[in-house]
Amino acid sequence: MGWLESDHLSRIPWLRHAFSTRVLHRNSRLLNSFEAVGISPDQLFLKRLGVETLALATLRQIHSSVVHYVWSPSSLKCTPAGCTPAHAATGALPCGDALLTDQPGILLSVRTADCVPLLLVDPARQTIAAVHAGWRGSLERIAEKTVGEMRRAFHTQPEELLAAIGPSIRACCYEVGEEVVEAFHGRFTQCDGYFREPPLGDASRVPALQRSLLVLSTKPQGRAAEGVAAAHLDLNRAS
Repeated sequence: MGWLESDHLSRIPWLRHAFSTRVLHRNSRLLNSFEAVGISPDQLFLKRLGVETLALATLRQIHSSVVHYVWSPSSLKCTPAGCTPAHAATGALPCGDALLTDQPGILLSVRTADCVPLLLVDPARQTIAAVHAGWRGSLERIAEKTVGEMRRAFHTQPEELLAAIGPSIRACCYEVGEEVVEAFHGRFTQCDGYFREPPLGDASRVPALQRSLLVLSTKPQGRAAEGVAAAHLDLNRAS
């Protein structure tokens, strides 16, 4: 079992952080031994980090730019950023893709596969944020909005923030369709650096074959069908 840490964030004495890896989930013998005594992979990960006693805050992620403020460690009360605690929803897991807090004893978490996990820390004010940035969230400027909410709620100065970007899909492998390219160009004035040309073999396929592959594709929306890549998206840079 292993995880990754940022050298810069590791120097902050009051902060614990980590990016998990796939090593744990590949170790079936270890998983089976802990699941036999009722310990889940998530619980095992937190236990190895030494943070199992902290209140774990998480989201029902929806590829949005919705940010939530976690304002109570005792019952993990969350409220959409910009609202007062009186408007906090109770019971159901909040929907969104970023969490922020200034309360001790809270562990913010996001889950990613291809998408970018982003951690933001204001060392001076001891405030933190965790962001899940896919192409839809990046298109909606979720990282920028999270920084704006930290500035509004905690008087954070953006130039004083530390940021750590976790493992995610790279531009070499992230094929996207023309609709994604057009969406970014429609939203940002300068985004040519976000995209790379697809390999010649992809770009030279005949249009009829491209259309057939697009119809038959089983990839999620925004991901190009096999052989129909309009471009390769550098999601780290876009985020």
